[in-house]
Amino acid sequence: MRLHPDDEQLMLRDSIARFARDGGDLTSGLADLGLLALVVPEAAGGLGGRGSDLMVMMEAVGHGLLAAPLMGAIAALDLLARHGTAAQQAQWVVPAMDGARRLCLAQTDGAGLPLVPGADTADALVLVTGGRAHVLALDGLSRDALPLADGTGAARLRLDNARADPLPATPDQIADSIARASVAASAQMLGIMERMLADTLDYVKTRQQFGTVIGSFQTIQHRMARLFVGVNLCRSMVLAAAVAEGGDRPDWLRKVAAAQALVGEQALHLAHECVQFHGGMGITQELAVARGHKQLMVLARLFGSPAQARQAFDRLAG
Repeated sequence: MRLHPDDEQLMLRDSIARFARDGGDLTSGLADLGLLALVVPEAAGGLGGRGSDLMVMMEAVGHGLLAAPLMGAIAALDLLARHGTAAQQAQWVVPAMDGARRLCLAQTDGAGLPLVPGADTADALVLVTGGRAHVLALDGLSRDALPLADGTGAARLRLDNARADPLPATPDQIADSIARASVAASAQMLGIMERMLADTLDYVKTRQQFGTVIGSFQTIQHRMARLFVGVNLCRSMVLAAAVAEGGDRPDWLRKVAAAQALVGEQALHLAHECVQFHGGMGITQELAVARGHKQLMVLARLFGSPAQARQAFDRLAG
């Protein structure tokens, strides 16, 4: 399965590529480009982007190795825009699209609040627990900021005396918003994989060992070929999940879980291979391969591990 981007999607991809070259804060940069509005329905003042639009956007973000805690923000923004009250949307959705407010999301089973990506700089938290969602303003709350492996921020929050504003969404609606963010994460991982594979291919074509380029060794060629096949399999799976929304809901959720499981496993395998091909320099921060590896380590576990995604697929498959 292949996606042939239309003219607007090509412009979207090129805009993100230019931003990646120029540098800057990703969250505010995407807001300045109007891209955060892509995940917001038109009824809530957004652009009402399709699943394929979100895939193109996040794949370009991944290819540019732009690290930011976007997934929680996407899930929170989607949930508020689709199911929040008018007051909640006015307070959080419009400012978040403009980059004036930052959102994050956390899921808990009631056993305590986990380390929350993006909570170090967020203005509000969407907390999902027991099949219900609440919005909490984080102003004045205590938070212990910590860096994640990819350099993005997170925080442990103390919610003593915090005011929780109920978000009128059903468990299925909450699950759908998280599923859309999971597809976005898979698309970002796909973009990182493509970048790492391309950089590694260039490297094995020039790196010499025993008087010849290592790319001429048959074992290197076979391993690179397997990585190429894996990346294209992941692309087909992510695309299937991205375009399936709006059809049969159980089928869409199965494809989302399948994409999360496959991409999570293949991405980490590819990252390990690419680092190994580069040798010791493959773990240096100056190298794109090392930065991509760290981003994949974080993204592959944001919405559960690949093993948990497989279990979810099994449940949905009945």
